[in-house]
Amino acid sequence: MCAAKIAERRRLELQSAMSQHQASGGSVQLLTLTTPHTRFDKLEDLMAKQAEAVQSFLRDKTVKKVFAEMGYIGQVRALEVTHGRKGTNNGWHPHFHFLQFVEFAPHPMQLDDWKLRLFVRWASCCKKAGLSAPTMQHGLDIRDGSYAEKYVSKWGLEDEMTKAHIKKGRAGGETPFDLLRSCLVDAEDRQAAFLFKEFAANFKGKRLRSIEP
Repeated sequence: MCAAKIAERRRLELQSAMSQHQASGGSVQLLTLTTPHTRFDKLEDLMAKQAEAVQSFLRDKTVKKVFAEMGYIGQVRALEVTHGRKGTNNGWHPHFHFLQFVEFAPHPMQLDDWKLRLFVRWASCCKKAGLSAPTMQHGLDIRDGSYAEKYVSKWGLEDEMTKAHIKKGRAGGETPFDLLRSCLVDAEDRQAAFLFKEFAANFKGKRLRSIEP
């Protein structure tokens, strides 16, 4: 109940911020970072290594240079996680979404250039943190804010960043609350119960959304 109320308030705040920023001539971008993972990986280990990689990435000189070229102003960061037990069974999939507030909308070719340069640094940071190097296809993505409606089937970009508690996984992936719903539907689904407990233990006290200048 609390999650729904808080998320709705955050959704309206973020939607208002986006509208005001775009009305003043600014633009938004969605940057997504993820890493390779398998069903043998523990969520705690993945999150620790991925957090280290993200911090290194954001401190990287090349990354800062690209952000400066973007006209970077600030970002809203969201940490999300799904589990692939019903798809390719590739285990936990923690990943970051960054809603980037920038000064202007880039040309598509410029966006591709930034994506390539950022990916090279992201792959390097992942390896330094003890993770496998991601592929260009799955490791990093950057999209203009206009992609929101295609990327989020129901809610829109502002809800992609705030409504993890009601989102449902795609392509065989399950969100933690998908796992909880599975437990309610089938009391014998012990795997779902175990996985949800693992999620709860690792995410307790964590701030899933943060705003950074």
